[in-house]
Amino acid sequence: MREDLKSWRSTRVSEVVPTPWKNGGGLTRELLAWPDPHDWRVRVSVAVIDASGPFSVFPGIDRWFAVLDGDGVVLAMDGGRRERLDAGAAESLQFRGDEAVQCELLGKSTTDFNLMVRRGGIAVRVTPFARAPRLQTRAGSVGCFAAGRTTLHDPQAGALELDGPAFAWLEDAGHRLLALQAVGALPRGWWIEVDPAGLAESAAPVGPWRVAQ
Repeated sequence: MREDLKSWRSTRVSEVVPTPWKNGGGLTRELLAWPDPHDWRVRVSVAVIDASGPFSVFPGIDRWFAVLDGDGVVLAMDGGRRERLDAGAAESLQFRGDEAVQCELLGKSTTDFNLMVRRGGIAVRVTPFARAPRLQTRAGSVGCFAAGRTTLHDPQAGALELDGPAFAWLEDAGHRLLALQAVGALPRGWWIEVDPAGLAESAAPVGPWRVAQ
């Protein structure tokens, strides 16, 4: 096996100790805080929302949010926009952490995928499995979140089993070409590509990059 898949760090959501929210409305399991837990630029987590209420405001942060399980939510955004998110949707909702967002539960508690990226010189691309079960990329770092059991496969490097919900992360891909595929009974999930903003064009096009600046 090449070094590629040996170098991936994988984390099952169930293995992470949850942190309760200060307002008592839910809890969060942090899967990634890169490059430093206390000074992160990219943060991936799974949260359980137990009660309707406001999201915390994160100035200077871009966010991606999706419902993994539960009856869904309605997010009331700045400017009167309302977004309904259900567990069956493949795409994640992208919005600015600076916004004051009110979350309304449509039933009981929900389990949710969260990606946060600090603005300032990096580019991020988030692609759902439903749109691209195969990924070719030269991004500097690559992540994969799988909502259920799946296998991350590289034709030259073997396979990495993800007993999802789980997250796998390759911190330094060296901008070499990676050819990855999520195989099996595809659960919902997302590829996360991270690169310095000036190098984002080095990755094979799958979807638009978001430059956090």
